Amino acid sequence: MEDQHCPHTMRMGSHEARITALEKNMTILESSLESKINSVTLMAQNNAMKLIEDKANQSGFIRGMHMTATIIGYSIIIVALLLAGKFTGAIESVIKLLSGKGL
Repeated sequence: MEDQHCPHTMRMGSHEARITALEKNMTILESSLESKINSVTLMAQNNAMKLIEDKANQSGFIRGMHMTATIIGYSIIIVALLLAGKFTGAIESVIKLLSGKGL
């Protein structure tokens, strides 16, 4: 009984209990830190994939806009050339008409 009330034995038991508790806390912290690192890694991968997809969609949109602008530009040039051809054809026929009357 005297050993149970001895302060040295009580301290030894409390130190062992503290060491055991600290070891348990350390394993809990290691596992939670590992899970946090995994979740952060997964979030970073998801964000990178989303950024890549957004860039791909944006470049596709820009490419589509460029193609549309090119087609519209060529259409305008073709219509302008057709109208110029009609106009010059009309001038030629007027000239022929005038030159035919004069003869």
